[in-house]
Amino acid sequence: TAPQPAADPNDLMRFIGPDGISGDPDDVTRFISAELAHLEGEDDVASVLLAPLTQPVERATGPSLASLAEWVQNDPVVGRSEASDESRTLHEAAAAKDPGLWRAQLGLALAKANGGSLADAVAPLSDLTQKFPDVPAVWNALGIVYGRLGWQPEQRRVVLELASRFSDPSALEAAASVYDARGDDTRADAAVARAQALDASDDIGLSRALRRRDYAAALAE
Repeated sequence: TAPQPAADPNDLMRFIGPDGISGDPDDVTRFISAELAHLEGEDDVASVLLAPLTQPVERATGPSLASLAEWVQNDPVVGRSEASDESRTLHEAAAAKDPGLWRAQLGLALAKANGGSLADAVAPLSDLTQKFPDVPAVWNALGIVYGRLGWQPEQRRVVLELASRFSDPSALEAAASVYDARGDDTRADAAVARAQALDASDDIGLSRALRRRDYAAALAE
C-alpha cells in the first residue's frame, strides 16, 4: 500500500488544538511529544504537554521534573522571577527523586551562580565533576564560571581536563591554545593532530596559525 499524506505533516498537531491540548496520549507519547515541542523552540507548548506527568510531584518521575525545570525558564507565559523559582523547585524535586540525574543537580548549582555570588557555584560544580566525571556539560559549566570569575589557572586546568577526558575538537583546540601560551609546542601539536583526526574539516590548524601569526603555516592550511 502506498503511503498516504497526512492531514498535517506535523504530528504534534494531533495533540494541540485551538483550546489547548487535545486527545489523551499515553505517558510515553506525551513525554516524546513534549520533547519534540521543546526541540522546535515551543517550550510553552512543551510545558503544557508535560504538566500532567509532573502533577502531583509525589507521583512524578525525576526525568519529567528535570525536563520541565529547564523548559519553564523559556516559557513566555511565565514571568522571569516566577520561572526561576519554579525551575529551582522542580530541579530540587528531580534531584531528590533521582540522585543520578546530573541535569537537575547542574541546574541547582547554576541557580546559585545566577541568584547570588558567582563564587558560590564553584564548590557545588567542583563536587559534580567528581560525581559525574564523564559528563562534559558539568566540566564546561565549571570552566565557564572560572572564566567569569577571572580565575585563569583554574580555568586552564579545566580546559586541559576536558581535552584529556573527551574526544571533542573544540576542547582540543582550547587545550592547544593553553599549551601554546605555555610554550609547549609538542603538546599543542598533539592536541591539534587529535582534533584534525576527529574532524578533517575542522580549521583548528588555520586558527592556530593565525593566532601565532605564522602566515606561512596559515597559507599551507
